[in-house]
Amino acid sequence: GKPVPPPVVRVRSVLLDNATIMLNKTPFGPFHGSVALNDDNGLDLASIVMADGTLKAFIKPEGSHYRVDASAANWTLPIGPAIHFDEIVVEGFATAKNLRFPVVRGTAYGGSVTGWTTYSWQKGARLRGRANIAGVQLRPLLQALGKPPRLSGKLNATPVFYSSAAHGKELLKALH
Repeated sequence: GKPVPPPVVRVRSVLLDNATIMLNKTPFGPFHGSVALNDDNGLDLASIVMADGTLKAFIKPEGSHYRVDASAANWTLPIGPAIHFDEIVVEGFATAKNLRFPVVRGTAYGGSVTGWTTYSWQKGARLRGRANIAGVQLRPLLQALGKPPRLSGKLNATPVFYSSAAHGKELLKALH
């Protein structure tokens, strides 16, 4: 007779428990992750929550892009300089070409940071943005940046930054 087609297997969600990934040779985790798929097998919602609760991130389709919302408390950047945030919130969008965060706000080293940033990966990697820094203690910031803490006081500044490199892992070096 006629061959019987194989049964259809439908995946509605994928869960990760206590997962760790490597970011440029630096472990990121452990975290819990979930991906929920809609009836068309497209993304409905993805989330990452650090096992210790310090970071939460959510990704949801919104038209031609993905909405990205993340918040963290008592959290240190996992790559680059070990800058520690008391709190940080980022809100933005991801496309096939870039990641845009028009809202970045947080507190660190006794002060506040607000601004925006964009990371794109078409024709090399590019990072650009602007920050409004108010009342950030210089000594612990310099130590986090790996610089001698020869200055003290509070930093108030509005830096604009731009960096480009052939690959993403080279971007932080290009900023210095």
